[in-house]
Parts: sequence; structure tokens; C-alpha cells
Amino acid sequence: MQMILEKLGRQFLIETKIKGLDFNIKDCNLVIYSDPILLERVITNLLVNAVKYTETGKIKLWLEEADNQFVRMHISDTGIGIAKDHIESIFNEFFQVNNPERNRKYGLGLGLAIVRRILDILNHPIAVTSELGIGTDVVITLPLSTEQPIDMPSSADTNDALNSFNGLQIKSYFLSS
Repeated sequence: MQMILEKLGRQFLIETKIKGLDFNIKDCNLVIYSDPILLERVITNLLVNAVKYTETGKIKLWLEEADNQFVRMHISDTGIGIAKDHIESIFNEFFQVNNPERNRKYGLGLGLAIVRRILDILNHPIAVTSELGIGTDVVITLPLSTEQPIDMPSSADTNDALNSFNGLQIKSYFLSS
């Protein structure tokens, strides 16, 4: 999991610095049982929204072991927040809280619908708590793998251009219909 978090940390560092945001991804040596490509897509979409709707303050991503079976991944921000009556709606296609005129320069409103669908497919529950003007905390519950972390070289020692998932510590599984 650490390699994917390092990659996303590098990806979002410049944009958060330009906006003057404190951006922090805590190290993680846990092994998650999931699809690494889909999970990276989910985290990316959530971080894009966090950056988009946070003008001042911070964005943090951290994982905490919930018990011996699950890990909770938190993505929290000090952004504009979401009204309680909109929290479920944000996962609907084309829904955008601050875009009633449907201005396409603000996107299509598909990012969180994609997040919900992917997490439903992966059977990873998501919960959102938010307060207007204070920020948002998104928590995804992920299955903890029984495998032990493998000591990997730092990302500086790998060639991300050749293999961006080199050393990724997410145990893959395939869905069957």
C-alpha cells in the first residue's frame, strides 16, 4: 500500500503546494486485499475532490487498523464541507452541490458516482461525515491481508516510468460473476 500512497503523494503535492494547502499522507506498512488499479482510481478521485473543494487548511490521508480483519482509510480535508442532506446525493451521477447551472467547467459530476460503483464492486464500504465550512472525512473500510509487508526499496530506487506499480503491496483478487 505504501508504494501507491507515495505515488499519489507525488501526484498531488504540486497542486496542493500551489494552493497553499498542507498535504500529508502518513506512511503505511499494512497489506490490503483489493484490486490495486481500482483502489488507486478511487483514492485519486477522492483526492481530486478534496483538492478542488479545499481553499485553505489541509488534506490528510491515513490508514488505521480497525481490527485483525479490516483497515480504515481516511481522507479528510478542511474544505467547504457538505450539507448533511446532500451526503448521499453526492454519489449520484451528475449531482454537484455547487453547480446548479450544470457548468461543464466544473466537471460532470461523475467522480463520486464512479467511486461508489467501484467500492460496491470491491465490497469496500464507504462512509462520509462532513460539516459545512469545516470539512469532510471520507472513510473506506478495506480488508486487511494476512500476508506480511515485504521490505521494498524506496520509490526513489524504482523506475515509476517503467512500472508504476513496482513493489505495490496490495493483494489482488478477481471478481467472478
